[in-house]
Amino acid sequence: MQTAAVPAVDFAAQGLSPDGLRRPHLREKVTERLAAWILGGPFVPGQLLPPEGELATRLGVSRATVREAVKTLAARGLIEVRHGAGLLVGASTADHVGDALTLLLQRRHVGLEALLEVRQLLEVEIAGLAAERATAVDLAELEAALADLGRDDRPLEAQIAADTRFHLALARATHNPVYLAFSEAVRIPLVESMRATYPVDGGPARRQREHAAIFDAVAARRPAAARAHMVLMLDTTAAAIRRLHDSSPHPTIPAG
Repeated sequence: MQTAAVPAVDFAAQGLSPDGLRRPHLREKVTERLAAWILGGPFVPGQLLPPEGELATRLGVSRATVREAVKTLAARGLIEVRHGAGLLVGASTADHVGDALTLLLQRRHVGLEALLEVRQLLEVEIAGLAAERATAVDLAELEAALADLGRDDRPLEAQIAADTRFHLALARATHNPVYLAFSEAVRIPLVESMRATYPVDGGPARRQREHAAIFDAVAARRPAAARAHMVLMLDTTAAAIRRLHDSSPHPTIPAG
């Protein structure tokens, strides 16, 4: 089952071979080989891949080894296992990265300050670039998120969703796919962080004011002002984290 408008692929010509596959760590090597093959080939999401048996034959390994590799790649989003259809190229969205990052932060009890440091590194520059590059469509998306952000009659989760939309829209407005990919990857930890800090960060009115200042600077094409207002907003988040320390010595990304 190959999706419509997807060109046929000569799998034999795509370089999948057993060369260099030796024990130990055979499963890991097979996983890496399949991942490199999929990422380096002319494949698109939804395209049918050879069955496990054929992959095993091409690689000179057992079906059990291929099956374990497929499970790992399915968890990463590179392969989708669809019953009745077989193995398909996965969408490999940033959600897979975000899920893994959230689990890592939770298991290692990473503090909210660590995530804030990453945000300070990324989002200040994102705000400045958005002010230089935002289109009319970008500004409309930011404005819509901003309008929802200031409504204190909305449930907490709806306010967090609007806040997250605003930050992703900023990243999209840089027109740099790397910034957007990083922003999407930290979206899930960011939401968990907001759930922790929202009760002590000053409320919807304060959030709306700070985000509006960033939006105004972006709309006015003032990169330095956009960066400065993002710094101020993240300073407010830092203050909220310090307040959390009063009740918990080491606030961390909460378990979902």
